[in-house]
Amino acid sequence: LLVVDEVLSMSGAQSEQYDILLGFGMSPNLAQFVDQMYTEGYLTPADTDEKVISALNENSEELSIQALTQFKNSDLASVKSKGAFLLGIIKRIKNEQGLNTASTNRPGPNPQRLQNILERTGYSHEVTPGQRKYGGPPPNWTGVKPKGTDVFVGKLPGDVFEDELIPLFENCGTIWDLRVMINPETGITKGFSFICFADKASAKKAVSIYNNYEIRPGKHITVTLTVPNTRLFIGSIPKNKSKQEILEAFSLLTEGITDVLVKDPLIPGPNKKNRGFCFLDYETHQKAAAAKRKLSGPRHPAIGPWNSYKVYTCEWADPMDDPDDEIMAKVKVLYITKLTETITEQMLRERFAQYGLIERVKKMKYYAFVHFSERECAIAAIEGENGKSIGNCAAMDVELAKPMSEDTRKKIKSIKEQRSQQYMEQNQYNSGYDASYGYDNSYGAPGGYDDGYSGGYQSFYDGGNQQRGGGAYNNPRGGYGGNRGGGYDARGGRGNFQQRGGNRGGRGGAPRGGNNYNASGSFKRQGAPADATYPKRGRYQGSSYQNTAMYNQGYQQGYQYSGGNDSQWSQDTFSGGQQW
Repeated sequence: LLVVDEVLSMSGAQSEQYDILLGFGMSPNLAQFVDQMYTEGYLTPADTDEKVISALNENSEELSIQALTQFKNSDLASVKSKGAFLLGIIKRIKNEQGLNTASTNRPGPNPQRLQNILERTGYSHEVTPGQRKYGGPPPNWTGVKPKGTDVFVGKLPGDVFEDELIPLFENCGTIWDLRVMINPETGITKGFSFICFADKASAKKAVSIYNNYEIRPGKHITVTLTVPNTRLFIGSIPKNKSKQEILEAFSLLTEGITDVLVKDPLIPGPNKKNRGFCFLDYETHQKAAAAKRKLSGPRHPAIGPWNSYKVYTCEWADPMDDPDDEIMAKVKVLYITKLTETITEQMLRERFAQYGLIERVKKMKYYAFVHFSERECAIAAIEGENGKSIGNCAAMDVELAKPMSEDTRKKIKSIKEQRSQQYMEQNQYNSGYDASYGYDNSYGAPGGYDDGYSGGYQSFYDGGNQQRGGGAYNNPRGGYGGNRGGGYDARGGRGNFQQRGGNRGGRGGAPRGGNNYNASGSFKRQGAPADATYPKRGRYQGSSYQNTAMYNQGYQQGYQYSGGNDSQWSQDTFSGGQQW
């Protein structure tokens, strides 16, 4: 009862780690408990490796939460390995409760009823230490396992097994496989299972019919859609390796790779075949998890064909948005990639106008979005322009943009806020115009912008300023239509010139500053004669303003800026008469 009370006492929104824990097969209550321990600082995701997650899942929910509670109440000051310490607590509790001895009276499904089901359907059936598996694949199935067709069934009573679940969910459609998670020591179900259907429509039907279904008097189950993670992110790989070379190298280390996703380099070259990272897709979540265990950690294997290269990193990839057919059928926006910096919005508008009325065009550094008024126009543009050249761009990729899910929007907003806070803390005394406020380096999602569309690549994996965002559309930190796009910055320099003209104006807009500008946009210097002028520039570039002493000296002497060699610095002038 104390354990249950502690779980129920937890409130508030879960972090993104909660969904990851559910993907590992953890029950919702246990996942919430572990997620809360992350938030409170008792544990980190690095402490709960695959071995710890497996131990928590293999035991009953009550035992695992009891072990975690004891862990929280322990003196952790001298504990070097929290994961090993937690495993020791679990083992001790099991010994105390006599759970490490084999049970002779293991619960399970009705044997005759299960046998009748297997004879009727011809499905396979397998029992392993942690689960009871039915099917996978069904008889006469051809092809790979379907994606986006999995449901999570929770709040199952301990005596509900596959012999009851199969007839129940067969009413919704063809079952690809069904897995009931059990305690390997007692055989009792852990209170949840996973069902994969042959198609998405069946999965949605299962949710609509059986969510909150009363399976026992007073016992209601939960049924929700779930997406098993089968993709790994591999970082810090040599940029001169092709997709085929990456596939061959990692196939020697892991099993079950179905595809390798490589992003084309932003600046093509003979020795640049990727951006320094890739994604590995696996057949199942189990094979992906086994690969992650092998490829992550300080003792991960070297890649022999690459001269024993070992500097790479391995993490779970963030799941991509995969809108269903009904949503994609309404999309009228194109996502265009492999563009160069010289391609302008006007060039794109003129090129694509032949296919129909264009509502607007949004061009970032190397990609763009084109909004058509009719979907048929967008489809025609894809057929006519995909793979074609434009300007100095050899071949552009044209496809439909993908609307972002609400979860992705929230995740992007959270990351923006975190990066904004970090930026403010690290750069509060930075002088000059910072590139992160620029049009191309806003904090939007790579391949996306704040109108809610993306090119499908949602994860924040790219390094460097060029991939930090992609120019958030109407983002107040992103430039276009925002309130910090152009002009000067009140956060400004140091010394005698801590205020350089108030808040920034809009993108390309005037006024460019605040109270210290005169009507024409020129700056006035204190004590200067009426005809004295001050050279200034349209915007700050690069590191020209980083030499604080140099530009302070230039201002204090009343002469033109004495460093930086910036041709734009002399475009305009300051006029004297008003206090600087």
